[in-house]
Amino acid sequence: FQEQVIEVAMAISGFTAGQAESLRRAMSRKRSREEMEKLRAAFFEGARTKGLVDDATAAVIFEKIVAFAAFGFPKAHAAAMAETAGKLAWVKRYHPVEFYCSWLNEWPFGFYSPGVIVNQARRNGIDVRGLDVNRSHGACRIEGEAIRLGYNYVRGIGEATRQRLDDEAQHGAYVSLWDFWRRARIERTPIERLIRLGAFAFTGLHERELLWQLGLFYKPLGRQLPLALPYESDLVPLVEMTDGERITTDLLFTEGAITTRGHIMDLALDALHEGVTPSHIVDRMEHGVPVTVAGFVAVRQAPETAKGFVFHTLEDHYGLINVITKPHLVAKYQRIIEHAGAIIVHGHIERQERVVNVVTERMEPLPL
Repeated sequence: FQEQVIEVAMAISGFTAGQAESLRRAMSRKRSREEMEKLRAAFFEGARTKGLVDDATAAVIFEKIVAFAAFGFPKAHAAAMAETAGKLAWVKRYHPVEFYCSWLNEWPFGFYSPGVIVNQARRNGIDVRGLDVNRSHGACRIEGEAIRLGYNYVRGIGEATRQRLDDEAQHGAYVSLWDFWRRARIERTPIERLIRLGAFAFTGLHERELLWQLGLFYKPLGRQLPLALPYESDLVPLVEMTDGERITTDLLFTEGAITTRGHIMDLALDALHEGVTPSHIVDRMEHGVPVTVAGFVAVRQAPETAKGFVFHTLEDHYGLINVITKPHLVAKYQRIIEHAGAIIVHGHIERQERVVNVVTERMEPLPL
């Protein structure tokens, strides 16, 4: 592609590597034709000096280079993306657990957030399991036919702490929160976050009981270890977290809004009604049909090349919904577009073969 243009310029016109690179850069500029025209005289002069082709042939070659500048960049990207898409589609089809586990470990990579990736894996029948200090590692791991979330998705746990936990895990399973703290020797904040994320469920105690227990024996690193576990009399009755509180905790303390203890849309069930159409029904609706959809904002885009259009990808329990908002409505709903974490969209179906979009007519925030 562009490298071949460099070779042509050097072979036909005797361009130096520097001159050929100037031609390549001119091709990549916004006003590529204007920039390349500045090099036309040098190209012809070099071709005459080299003597391999006549002026007419040199003119044809230069015009082909100019024409190539108009489509070479997207052509190169299309070829690379097609090859990548083909390979990933094969892996996803025949090795889905490995596909999703690798995708999570390579993030940030691709278009979607980790939370969306996890939900998509679940919809494809893959169990994504939460953190467990006796099963999790620094990165996500395959566990049978499931994926075990890794410490790399806990906010505030850096690489050094992840390595420390991986090293200590080789010495056997933890039998209690006390045993974990005594052996792992990490700061209090990461321990509290692991507790809140359910990583000590094996103890039989719920999150608030474990946080209370940690407060009874925790000492800053470098201080002498306490000599004994807290007595049962030190524990007080505490109210267990609700399902909604656990989902919210997952979203707060994981990178990329991952929740393994529910779905983010569980927080909006009270605000939904029978008039909202789920994504798997939207996919089957005909062009022009009115529809109301709702979901949390998985992706929001307003590229400069879109001429004022705004694009949302919403996610509900069943899948993804593409939403298009035209420029004349963007200003009216700008606050919702920029700040709402979840939205309700009233609009109509736009269908082009298998591609289905919802075109916005009205929108409102969806309280979570």
